[in-house]
Amino acid sequence: MTACLAAGWPLLMAFVGRQLLVLPMANDFTRAASKGLSAAALMLATIGFVYHMCREDGLAQIHFRWSEAARLTLRRNLLWLLPLLVPLSFFFAAVETENTVAYRDSLGRLAFIAAMVVVSVFTVRVLRFSGGIVSKLLRRHPEGWLVRLRYIWYPLAVGVPLVLAVLAAMGYYYTALAFEARVEATVWLVIGLIVVNALFLRWLFIARRRIAFDEAKRKREEARAQKTEKQSTDTGVDGQQVVIEEPEFGLARMDEQTRALLRAVMFFSALIGLWAIWAPVLPALSVMEDIHLWSYRAEVDGVAKTVPISLANLVMTIVVVVITIVAARNLPGVLQITVFNRLSIDSGARYAFGTLCRYAIIAIGIILAFTRIGIRWSSLQWLVAALGVGLGFGLQEIVANFVCGLIVLFERPYRVGDVVTVGDTSGVVTRIRIRATTITNWDRQELIVPNKDFVTGKLINWSLSDPITRVVIPVGIAYGSDTALAEKLLLKVAHENSMVLDQPEPSALFLGFEDNSLNFELRVFVSGVERLFPVKHQLHQAINREFQEAGITIAFPQRDVHLDTGGPVEVRLVSGQAPSQQPIRTVDGTK
Repeated sequence: MTACLAAGWPLLMAFVGRQLLVLPMANDFTRAASKGLSAAALMLATIGFVYHMCREDGLAQIHFRWSEAARLTLRRNLLWLLPLLVPLSFFFAAVETENTVAYRDSLGRLAFIAAMVVVSVFTVRVLRFSGGIVSKLLRRHPEGWLVRLRYIWYPLAVGVPLVLAVLAAMGYYYTALAFEARVEATVWLVIGLIVVNALFLRWLFIARRRIAFDEAKRKREEARAQKTEKQSTDTGVDGQQVVIEEPEFGLARMDEQTRALLRAVMFFSALIGLWAIWAPVLPALSVMEDIHLWSYRAEVDGVAKTVPISLANLVMTIVVVVITIVAARNLPGVLQITVFNRLSIDSGARYAFGTLCRYAIIAIGIILAFTRIGIRWSSLQWLVAALGVGLGFGLQEIVANFVCGLIVLFERPYRVGDVVTVGDTSGVVTRIRIRATTITNWDRQELIVPNKDFVTGKLINWSLSDPITRVVIPVGIAYGSDTALAEKLLLKVAHENSMVLDQPEPSALFLGFEDNSLNFELRVFVSGVERLFPVKHQLHQAINREFQEAGITIAFPQRDVHLDTGGPVEVRLVSGQAPSQQPIRTVDGTK
């Protein structure tokens, strides 16, 4: 909408200029007027966009959250800059197109000098230290780089237009024109980066607010479910909470990683843009191309040539490495806030995709860095072959775990947050790395299990595709008990428990007759292995209570003891005597 507001008159001026250029009877005057209208339209569009951006309830105030003092300062100064700079741009471009030396060196030079003076005055009024923009910056970020370097960039911003005006007045008009074109491109670059950075920050604010709202709704639903079921859904199977840190990204962490990546992108974009703008006119910036560090042999168009590696190639390699490190470090938060929150995938899949993307960025960065310094695949074939042989013999276990880690990330037989059993180890998967996986068991111990054990060994994943788990409660009752009543009580206990699922239905089975008991089994289903032990505890308590109230005895082992002393033995307990004074008599009367 801001661009549409600013594009009205510039589009009309550009259209008129285009029509003047394609007239059948076009001459030098119409071509000059067409060029002037095009230059004036571009200047009007640039100033008009910033002016409308700073309007009341506009982009800068509502979305970019610029301070009121900065917005008013910029808007008021643009209001007087607009009627001065646009006509000067038209006059200067029209005279330059005329290509008449007398006009260019007199009227054109005068318009150029006037435009540079106007720009310098505008810069002084907008960027003065006591103004609404810099004073706000001094208060908010007193230790920032812009504040620390203000005595460098402020004289440059004010002095460069004046220096160009002086150069034009002294006769170095062509040099002044060349530098003015670069200064204008630099101003457009700075304005573009400021707007793009502000747009991304606004988008980040909206995305963070949406994620916070969704997170609040999710926590509210979890709280309701916990209140209804009287059991937390994020406890371990022993009733203790198991913290899974890896796949979850807090809002602060996502915001920090996204801002860090955005700052890095803006910095390198500005650096590359300034290099591309100023390198053609400043030979000092191209001197690194002439400093050769080493060279390598390469085949170019079928001809073997020696390709030099200059200092500029080394600098670009360092830039690529830095960008790769920043991107790989901050990628998870950026993907979380840009992509994953729009997809219906679980946290384990998000973590796996983020890890794979991080590895891909690192691999691409290494390849680009090696290519810039002349290390190509053809030069590394022998080294890769030698490393392959060495890794195959000396580091076969590490390589096996590395390959298995890739298989785990692609195949995903388990995810972060799953409850697994591998060998004699059971617990919650809390971290998946390229070499090993971390499992937190129920004793709060972190076990580092190599990925090879998961791929080549037997793995039980309790929550891979179906979180429903069966719980079996064996119960033995004494002979002579009412078996129908026992079955009824077991089913009653199951139906009254809030964690037991209605589908599949609970069942109570009379399995058989043992030496000392009538064996029953209560089989119920729960949604999640984390409820395994809590539901066992509750069912045991309820079964014991119901059986006691119903008079059903839970069986215990019984044994018959036989004393063989060569004949019958009479054991008699006389009441009223202490156990130590009770005589034991045999049938023949001896004690």
